[in-house]
Amino acid sequence: MIRIAVVEDNQDLLDEDGLSIAARLRQRHPNLGIVMLTAQITLNDRITGHRQGADNYLCKPVAMEELIAVIEARTRGPLPEMAPSRYWQFDTSQLCLNTSDNQSITLTSAEAVLIRRLASSSGQQAHRADIVEALGSGSSPASPG
Repeated sequence: MIRIAVVEDNQDLLDEDGLSIAARLRQRHPNLGIVMLTAQITLNDRITGHRQGADNYLCKPVAMEELIAVIEARTRGPLPEMAPSRYWQFDTSQLCLNTSDNQSITLTSAEAVLIRRLASSSGQQAHRADIVEALGSGSSPASPG
């Protein structure tokens, strides 16, 4: 099974920025596919993001179609399986991910909606239309592109 983390680099994060989250995830889970969503758009920002652990570095605003395409592409990659002891649990009441090493990662509402939708697929492919509907992208302004 291929595992992917979507990390949003958000200036509103109190204790940690997206780059340090990506670096920590890469160190602990070397085979994890990491997709970074950020407003940091310079070439130096993108290079730093990749060096900190991001496999894909997407500049916000990100079109939902592009994010879905990147996630689909990550699932095609030849990433080896992670050990079963590395499973994370999604706490729906606290909107956080609990790691196998007893750490808790607080999620934004949008991240929680996305994970809830993916988790509800029960090992099956989540359909693009269902993800778009879950995130409510139909009500947001069109992305440039």
